[in-house]
Amino acid sequence: MELPTTLNKPIVYDDINKVHDTLYKPKGIVESLMTKYELTSILGLRTTQLANGAISFVDLSEEIISNRDLNKIATQELILKKLPYIVCRTMPNAKNNYIRISDLDLTAVKHMFRV
Repeated sequence: MELPTTLNKPIVYDDINKVHDTLYKPKGIVESLMTKYELTSILGLRTTQLANGAISFVDLSEEIISNRDLNKIATQELILKKLPYIVCRTMPNAKNNYIRISDLDLTAVKHMFRV
């Protein structure tokens, strides 16, 4: 992975957030859309974590009775962009593109939510 350069001199960053934003910032509208495969993977992962006793990132107003309730909690966390996950997408040139879930647009998959 090459760092941005100016006149063959590497740019020096003082803040790690600037480095992350430079390297992993979504570059186009297609890249910022969540796919249905990412949605099911994220919801499945988060539901499993909740079932194993993970702390919820949203306030629980009702008692959890079934796994269906856990899936609703995971969906609510995703809609509110509370999940701290990063999606890794492999590009055709064999490079990886890392995108925060909070940066992804849920427009393409909102019809799949069962809340």
